[in-house]
Amino acid sequence: MKILDLGSGRRPYQEENAEVIHLDIVKLPHIEIVHDLNKFPWPFKDNEFDKVRAVHILEHIWDTVKAMEEIYRILKPKGILYIEVPIFPNPCCYRDPTHKKVFEKDTFDFFCPDTPLGKENEYCTNARFKIKDKSTDTWGPNLYLTLEAIK
Repeated sequence: MKILDLGSGRRPYQEENAEVIHLDIVKLPHIEIVHDLNKFPWPFKDNEFDKVRAVHILEHIWDTVKAMEEIYRILKPKGILYIEVPIFPNPCCYRDPTHKKVFEKDTFDFFCPDTPLGKENEYCTNARFKIKDKSTDTWGPNLYLTLEAIK
């Protein structure tokens, strides 16, 4: 299994029996690829990854639609995208000056054709996902989302 860990920072993800590629905008000892995710296209081949992890990184990217399209492009068919983001009214949405976007619990439904928001906006993007799991917490709040690429 090949996994891309976006925005690894100081907390690199590891998974047993998997090749994990760590990407960030700065070079740290465990970062294999240094790249600004606001610059497209990303330096990966189509259908390269089985899983992409985007843990507290999508709020730092200017163009959410373009980022989701890149993730979709580099995921294999039925590949998994795991997302964690702060959602409104989490004060971190506004407090962190590096955050470019504010999300709410249904923002990513836009990319899921089996949801009302996804049906309404299906002409806006070619990135298509199926929601496998979706939850929020109350202490943030934060959104925890597992999506499967529909190809």
